[in-house]
Amino acid sequence: MNETKKNEADGSDDDYENNKEVTSMNLLDDYIEELKSLFGDLRKIKGECEQKAVITNNGKAMCEAILNSVQKLLEIVHLEIFYSDSKLNKYGYFQEYTRYKEEYRELCFVFSTLSVDNNSNNNNINKLGKDVNEKDSTLSPGNLFVDETGNFNGKQITDEDNKKSLEYLKQGRRLLEETNQYGQQVLLNLNTQREQLKEAEKKVSTISHTLEDSSLILDRMTKWWHKLI
Repeated sequence: MNETKKNEADGSDDDYENNKEVTSMNLLDDYIEELKSLFGDLRKIKGECEQKAVITNNGKAMCEAILNSVQKLLEIVHLEIFYSDSKLNKYGYFQEYTRYKEEYRELCFVFSTLSVDNNSNNNNINKLGKDVNEKDSTLSPGNLFVDETGNFNGKQITDEDNKKSLEYLKQGRRLLEETNQYGQQVLLNLNTQREQLKEAEKKVSTISHTLEDSSLILDRMTKWWHKLI
């Protein structure tokens, strides 16, 4: 009966460890996929900016938001690898983490060397004007963002860029919250493990005292038996 319960308990522990390992792998896979997506956006922006050696204000804000998201996500991946189960393929994930971290540093350097085009919002002004030779009329408030059909194309582009920037900022905040939550969970797990170790030490100490008492009783019984003989 006791042996059966012990086997069931051991099986339950194995299931728990296996589920924990699968959960860690799923989380890491999701984080790696998110990194791939973010780096894809950064590479695209990098390619566009390197051709002109400048970056727009909106582009700069977007890059800063994406890079911030990447930094937080790399921190999460590092924590997940460090505190994951020993059975997990840490080496493979760590290689990917190292590769992305190195690319993150390179991209930070590249974007820091690009000049900011302060007049980037006015690049299409001449195209939107009716007469490209009349710069004064082209720069007038009435023609600033209006094309021949009366649509605010320039304004639409700016809003779209701003929406993307806000979306990346939201992702950064979300990742920061996840990082804080994960950090708290890690600390909670460490405290739990510490308490479990203390309980284990108490049990070992109790067992040790019990064995000592049993040994003394056995010695006394042996002496008493010899006296009877």
